[in-house]
Formats: sequence, C-alpha cells, structure tokens
Amino acid sequence: HYMKTCVNIVTEICSTHSRANWRQLESAIFCINAVSIEACKFAVSESLQAGSVDKNQLNNDSNGELHDTLLGRCVYSLAESPDVATCNPLVLAQMCRFIGKYGNWFAKSSQPGILDLGAKLSLGTFETATS
Repeated sequence: HYMKTCVNIVTEICSTHSRANWRQLESAIFCINAVSIEACKFAVSESLQAGSVDKNQLNNDSNGELHDTLLGRCVYSLAESPDVATCNPLVLAQMCRFIGKYGNWFAKSSQPGILDLGAKLSLGTFETATS
C-alpha cells in the first residue's frame, strides 16, 4: 500500500506537468527511495518469475499490483515529464538517488522499454545536474 500511494502521487504530479508541487514530488520520490532495498528485491523477483509464481507468495499491495508494475508506472510518469522531474535541486537530487537505487531493477525488469526509459531518465537527470 505504501509503494502504491507514493507512485500514485508521482503519477498525478507528473500528469499535471505542474512544477508548483515540487515538494510533494520530492517527498514521494524520497519515500520510494527509502524502501528501495525491499521494493527492488520484490520487483526483480516478480519480474524474473513473472507467470511462474502465485501472486500471494510475493509482497504485493492490497489491490494486487506488483512492485514491478508500480515502479514501471513511476518511471513512465517521470520520463513523460522530465521538466517536472528536474524542476528543483531537491527533486533533482532525489531523482539521482532513485536512478542509483533502482539500477538493478532497470536492468532486470520485464516491462517493455523500461531500460531505455531508465537510460533516458539517467542522461537527462545527470545532464541537468551538471549544467
């Protein structure tokens, strides 16, 4: 439930393309980063075992959405709104941490195109951070 709430906040803010909500975005990404070890472990496990494991065996939220799916939604939202994802130095710092903490998941996710989006996010974020 925790992960779903944070991802929903990121998705909502990115869909409105509003830079005014940067504090909420930074907070949500911070929270996603805070649970990265467990979330990444479950997401990679779910991605590698997709279809061969009973969903009840994995740590999924109350609606049955798996961590792999939630992280995918988060990345898709951030990639669609790079101006929002890098609108403030604090958000930018959290984005850099997010990319670093979920790097293993980017490489192993079963979501189509997620590695390319991860690379796009990485390049855009680091380019903004160094300019």
